[in-house]
Amino acid sequence: MSKQYGLPFLLSGLTRESVGTALTPIPYISTKEQGSYDEDWLENLIANHPEILPFDQIDPGFVDAVSICTQLPIGGNSLDNFLITGRGEMVLVECKLWRNPEARRKVIGQILDYASEMATWNYQLLDAAVRRAKPAPGLLRDSPLFERARNTDGFDEPRFVDAVNRNLNRGRFLLLVVGDGIREGVTSIAEFLQQHAGLHFDLGLAEMAVFPLPSGGYIVQPRVLAVTERVLRGIVLLKDDRIEVQPPSEDRSLKSTRVAGTISEEIIYEALDSQQPGLGTLTRGFVERLKEIRIAKELTPQMIKLLGQAGGESWLLGAINSPDANVYFDTLVKRARRAGRGEDAARYYEALVDLIDDPETRAEKLKPGTVTGTRALPLADLLAKQDRWVEIIQNYLSTLANKLD
Repeated sequence: MSKQYGLPFLLSGLTRESVGTALTPIPYISTKEQGSYDEDWLENLIANHPEILPFDQIDPGFVDAVSICTQLPIGGNSLDNFLITGRGEMVLVECKLWRNPEARRKVIGQILDYASEMATWNYQLLDAAVRRAKPAPGLLRDSPLFERARNTDGFDEPRFVDAVNRNLNRGRFLLLVVGDGIREGVTSIAEFLQQHAGLHFDLGLAEMAVFPLPSGGYIVQPRVLAVTERVLRGIVLLKDDRIEVQPPSEDRSLKSTRVAGTISEEIIYEALDSQQPGLGTLTRGFVERLKEIRIAKELTPQMIKLLGQAGGESWLLGAINSPDANVYFDTLVKRARRAGRGEDAARYYEALVDLIDDPETRAEKLKPGTVTGTRALPLADLLAKQDRWVEIIQNYLSTLANKLD
């Protein structure tokens, strides 16, 4: 597997005379004099600082995941780290330093076996296992799972329990193998994935490189080495350092099983469907359609932000919010105003309001009084005229590009 990262370079300043020093990662050590850089050290690092995991590169919907416990008992063994979001999305982490050749193959199979076992559990079984595990720092051993997740954003206990049950039932997990460098090739990893392609998991392989500083202390650099692209069932393909699970091309009946995007994106679409049946499917198709005109998506735990390019810069085109099935434009207008393009943004918003059929709703959305002059627009109304929505987006970006050139 090819490396995608260079070594950090430490500068004493930003002048021409500044002294530069290349930092070299420390190897596996376990001595009283030097300290201990081993699996236990990695496990404790993640338990104390879950934000160190590179969720932004793997699945941004998990950036607010909190550490729940370490050594979670599963099927006679124990998972190193267990994390969860306030929306019931679960992260399973196995820590492994690759100086042990035997561990190279076993750890991938091990975490997949954990996921398969947990997919047979319900919320009560998971809660019982969490109470038997070692609690994350600051948590009480016998505290229930929902108490440990209560302080996360968007937490609602009944919804949390329902979401955990649903995700367990579907085998929907984010699996992370974290080490000091994945030495095993993607071909060997794919052999394990082939046996578990029926689960709805995403698998990420991450490296935690540790660099000592000349003045003391250490820098820990998280590095994503590979990420799966997920389909509900199918075959495993290898593309460079990426692992993709796809439905077999000869079986046309499986084409509908393709899942666009990450776990958190799938959950956003499900939330939209719960607001209005079929709305998530329509939104997924619209987002895929926008890719054809180079409109990108950016995920937050509950939103899909649509981003376009104009004048060599990125411009927000609207944020689809899953809890209320509305599209928001406040950040769009604020960004445009800072660039002196506030009037263009206002006209863009007004053109979208015109897509709404109900005259009373249109009048409500154009009332003054808000800071940005915009209000949330119903997603279903915009999708009902998505051809025009696409045209309005293209016209807005074209206007920005002409004025910025």
